[in-house]
Amino acid sequence: MVSASLGVALAAARLRFRPWVVNSHGERLFVDPRDHRAWRLAFHRGALDGDAISAWRRLVVGLSPSIVIDVGANYGEVLLSTDYPRGSEVHAVEANPRVARHLRRSIDRSRTAAILHECAASSREGSATLTLDERSSGLSTLEPAGRGEQLTVPTRTLDRLVTARGGVLLVKVEVEGHEIDVLAGMIELLAAASQWCVLAEYRDGVHPGAALDGACVSTVHIGGSGFEPSSIAAGPPDTRRFTKDVVLSSAPLAQLLADPS
Repeated sequence: MVSASLGVALAAARLRFRPWVVNSHGERLFVDPRDHRAWRLAFHRGALDGDAISAWRRLVVGLSPSIVIDVGANYGEVLLSTDYPRGSEVHAVEANPRVARHLRRSIDRSRTAAILHECAASSREGSATLTLDERSSGLSTLEPAGRGEQLTVPTRTLDRLVTARGGVLLVKVEVEGHEIDVLAGMIELLAAASQWCVLAEYRDGVHPGAALDGACVSTVHIGGSGFEPSSIAAGPPDTRRFTKDVVLSSAPLAQLLADPS
């Protein structure tokens, strides 16, 4: 039996000759073969965060969204893991230019006609410093960080970036600690939606639901097999670095999934 570390090393070696990963949905995800995250993505066959992918697929099927936004899309492993309803408007937001160029290649070949925005989603229009993690693209952040190359990137609010309004809105936010700022920049989008749902990360003791008054909160079961009603107060008790997928929604999630109209 091949150990995980050896499997990752073999996957990394293959990426030098074929710099892409084919996921379970049959989509080709182009990657940077020097990125340690890409190595692990290849080892896991495009499903590095299986819980998030399973949850996302269930939300797409159950909600039939008309507007879809993936903030922190990285190589597109969540965004390109499923098909979307005909006529839906799909957006991908990726701030790291070294990742975005590979994501653009994937989108250009994909069945999903997504619009790629090469910027950082935030609470204001302007610019910010993106610190690149030296080993893994998935850990690059706008939040104060330690060592790493720093780039100045444009910041946009989702309210200005996405002009479509109304209908059912589905959003994924995975931005290494900047989640609350992203949510603060999309208040108009949420207010205009008939229903909305946000798949986000709880990390470092900061619950993204704190940015949205009245949001219903659910946690994602391990394996993405379902959702459990929760609350902001019911976040992980450990305030050390802890990441968990949560779903914020305009109404109880069970109600939305039962009747997305």
